[in-house]
Amino acid sequence: MVNKKLALAISVLIIVGIAALLEKFLTPLFYEGLPLPYPATGKPIGAALLPATFFHALIILGSIFAIGFIAEKLGFKLDELTPKTTQGKISLIMVFIMLASGMIMWWHPIAFLPFIIAAAYLTITELF
Repeated sequence: MVNKKLALAISVLIIVGIAALLEKFLTPLFYEGLPLPYPATGKPIGAALLPATFFHALIILGSIFAIGFIAEKLGFKLDELTPKTTQGKISLIMVFIMLASGMIMWWHPIAFLPFIIAAAYLTITELF
């Protein structure tokens, strides 16, 4: 049991380290071309920060599910965190597609199509 806890702790540290490196090296790409500090105007700047929001959500969710899957493989019981059914796994993939396309559509508007398809799929599966 001690070896499992140690392996999980090391895995968590590795995943957090990867997330921190992604944050450090990729976040400046989202703020490229934006005047910092922002000039005082009456216009909202929220749309410029939308890709960064999707990026942070993608890193957080990816880290949570990576830790969950590693913990499950090590023998920890995480029934509520990781999907067990095929439907649950497909829904998880759709969430990641939605977040990734939400991040990319700022530069490539065609990414709006997978975003809408994934969002519609998630909505329809919740209704039925």
